[in-house]
Amino acid sequence: MKVPLLPSAKKPLIFAHRGASAYAPENTMAAFKLAQTLGAPGIELDIHRCASGELVVFHDDTTARLCPGTSYSIIDTQWTTLQTLYICSWNGSQYQP
Repeated sequence: MKVPLLPSAKKPLIFAHRGASAYAPENTMAAFKLAQTLGAPGIELDIHRCASGELVVFHDDTTARLCPGTSYSIIDTQWTTLQTLYICSWNGSQYQP
């Protein structure tokens, strides 16, 4: 039996790629919550395992695009290093740590 995907949602289904990444730092809870507020019925995200074994929600294989001045490989970097990075500084001061 085929079960319909989100039967009560309007069609076509528009999923938020990395959350509402045009407005909030991508792949963050802020972007996911904003996507829901804007009416997206779902989100898309990517998950990598870093060098110390933790799962990391991050689209790219490296930090270069989202953390200017860095170029860490996600799979080769420890969580203790990754968690110190400031993601998407261009999204606005409300997202600064």
